Amino acid sequence: MNESKIEQLQAELELALSLAAMTDAQKAHYTTLKGSEAETYLGKSAEGKDAEIAAVAKADAEKDPVVYTTVDGVEIKKSAGDAVVALVKAADEAQKENLALKKAQRVSELTKRAETELSGLPGTTEVHVALLEAVDGISDEGIRKSAMEVLKAHNEALSSSQVTLGHEGAKVEKASSSLEQLGQLAKAYSEQHKIGYAQAYTAVLNTAEGAKLYAQTV
Repeated sequence: MNESKIEQLQAELELALSLAAMTDAQKAHYTTLKGSEAETYLGKSAEGKDAEIAAVAKADAEKDPVVYTTVDGVEIKKSAGDAVVALVKAADEAQKENLALKKAQRVSELTKRAETELSGLPGTTEVHVALLEAVDGISDEGIRKSAMEVLKAHNEALSSSQVTLGHEGAKVEKASSSLEQLGQLAKAYSEQHKIGYAQAYTAVLNTAEGAKLYAQTV
């Protein structure tokens, strides 16, 4: 093997080793270089290579800055032109309006469900909507179904212990020491842990004392 062939093989080996030591970003930048620029880049340390990449990125950003970022995080540069930017902005506005409409429809649907499926639970309609939304968000179908059954069971149990009475048909509890004690425990738990009454009531029902009192109401 002649000397020139040995030198060529040695150079190829050194290049392969240099490329193997580079990050993906460093390799990508290297492919844009030619001649002496490529050789100089290969001779730099890892920090030097990263610094060159950062400097090139900064120069490119100054020449063609980002003028708009879409709601999906896509950056639109100045070179895209005013017409493209205007179209993208219009699409974003349409998307926002569509999402707002879907959200309003979703809240309306959950509100109707809350008023019929969870009317016996303590707390406001907003709290009941939040409970339904949380249950609907459970990815596992089996767990989601079981969680909804638990909510409905509590609702039915508490509804059976209530009568319609007073101003505008407001529901009030019948005289029941067990229910009164559960309410007192929930109120104390709510104040102690600084959480909503509905969440506190559920927590109390999961305690031994709460479960015992609850059993006496059904």
